[in-house]
Amino acid sequence: MQKILITGGAGFIGSHISTLLLQSNNEVVIIDNFSNSSKKVLKKIKDIVKEKYSNLFFYEFNISNETELEKIFSIHDFDSVIHLAGYKSVSESLQRPLSYYINNLSNSLPLLKIMQKFNVKNLVFSSSCAVYDHPLICPLNESHPALNPISTYGKSKLFFENILRDIYGSSYEWNIIVLRYFNPAGAHPSGVIGEFPADEIPKNLIPYITKFSQFKNYEYVFYGADFKTYDGTGVRDYVHIIDLSEGHINAIEFLMNHNNQFKVINLGYGHGVSVKEVVNTFEDFLNRDLKYLFMNRRAGDADEAYADVSYAREVLNWNPRYNLRDICKHSLNFIKKNPNGYK
Repeated sequence: MQKILITGGAGFIGSHISTLLLQSNNEVVIIDNFSNSSKKVLKKIKDIVKEKYSNLFFYEFNISNETELEKIFSIHDFDSVIHLAGYKSVSESLQRPLSYYINNLSNSLPLLKIMQKFNVKNLVFSSSCAVYDHPLICPLNESHPALNPISTYGKSKLFFENILRDIYGSSYEWNIIVLRYFNPAGAHPSGVIGEFPADEIPKNLIPYITKFSQFKNYEYVFYGADFKTYDGTGVRDYVHIIDLSEGHINAIEFLMNHNNQFKVINLGYGHGVSVKEVVNTFEDFLNRDLKYLFMNRRAGDADEAYADVSYAREVLNWNPRYNLRDICKHSLNFIKKNPNGYK
């Protein structure tokens, strides 16, 4: 049994990681301030893990609060930390750059300070494929240039990666894995937990389609039908949330069995699908056509972005098990059981 701290552990990604860790008989400590999550997700986790819920500890505060962090580290003897907390919208980051630098950089520094004070040196960091420079050469591997991301979100993730590199290089006592996500999507197969963003209109494609799939006459708005792809719409890599969560568990296991590591690893499905392909797959499950129109493509949107995940297979012994159909099926199952999300 390990004791693992998860910052932002009540969010979409964190709730699924926490659930799998608890089911594997680990102790999990969640810190979350519910800026983009709901307290009700804790009850949902309990519904899945049953009696193992007694191994979950929860604290509500922002990780910028160094005093509270120190209290938590004084109470719990952590083996590892999974750092998820942060803002995550590419488009929003371009409108609110200062907020993203404060939240994704400044607010995370106290965590590193307290980890160092209590000699907790195993860290898995939630990064993003948004760190890669354009133009993108697909499939993207970890050696693709990542020097000047086009979004503030991507820059904030890359800057924090560089902070971690500096910390690691200063003593080689730290043990760090940076996971660069592509597009997490889907829901727990049970339909108990899933993705339901707080935004009125979700910024990501799959939760956007899922949320409004309940309304037969809803007209979707998609951006860009003139991409240089096989059907003119943007191609992205969607990785099922369970696969992504298992990637974190494998990363923790790797750190517990190795010392003084710093690794950057992509987590994606390893294959791209287009907006139209996603729409068509949802239509198959809904047994009806969706109404939609295309607006002009947004500035900075790449034609395609999908991962080379061979390094994850090699280092983490990780292979995604779920495909696009599973993602759509599980997303619709979640919204059917939770039409109002976690309200």
